[in-house]
Amino acid sequence: MKTSRLAALVCALLPALAAASITVTKPVVLVTGDSFTRRSGLCPSTSYDQCEASQTLPQQESYSLYLNSATRYGVMVTDNSARGGDTCTSGNGVLAGLHSGAAKGLVSDVTGRINSREANVVSILIGANDVLLHNRTTAELTTCLRSVYAQVIPSGKKIVAMTYPPVINQAGLSSPWGPSTTNNARLIAVNAAIRAAVAEHNAIYPSSPVLLAETSLAWTESTAASHIIGDGIHPSVTGARRIATTWFQQVCGRGYIACSN
Repeated sequence: MKTSRLAALVCALLPALAAASITVTKPVVLVTGDSFTRRSGLCPSTSYDQCEASQTLPQQESYSLYLNSATRYGVMVTDNSARGGDTCTSGNGVLAGLHSGAAKGLVSDVTGRINSREANVVSILIGANDVLLHNRTTAELTTCLRSVYAQVIPSGKKIVAMTYPPVINQAGLSSPWGPSTTNNARLIAVNAAIRAAVAEHNAIYPSSPVLLAETSLAWTESTAASHIIGDGIHPSVTGARRIATTWFQQVCGRGYIACSN
């Protein structure tokens, strides 16, 4: 009788033991950066400026919305702290809207936007506005990004630094960066600053390296039109999904974090 009861107990426990044996702790990812990342709510208008003013940038145009599926549900994206595209341009702070009163410039609010939030990894895509709107040099942006990375280290989070894919060079476009045929040339300078910041950081902090994720490879200049919305700058749904897929290849595919499912 005792033997049969023991056997029954073991049989009852087997499903639970099996489930416990395959439980995987997924890395928790926080995303932050600029308008490539920040999307919230739904905007009925195709005008970026109107959506920005009403704080209703379309969430389906953020790569962060697709990271869970793109990574085959091997990571868990729990937070999006992206607010604006300034890394080291502080200005007068945010004057109105959802983030009224908050400081501009990621480097001035690393604690609020990154360190105080629960995550294992922070993925950062930022820097374009510094160069394209505020005339920061490549060297200045590199210094600002290095400061961001150094401030994140005490939080214990791993850092993924993303680069920008090409935009549409077309005069007459109404975009946040203004009508220009040189935006891609200026983005090359931004990406150079990001790469330099990662290399310099890793040389100084080899035990806390930043991963350079070349999401600039998400599409080419010749295919940009099929990945970008009408303002010539921001990713469409197709573009957002492609950035998420490239993130998976660059981050999970290279083993920087264990993206198990």
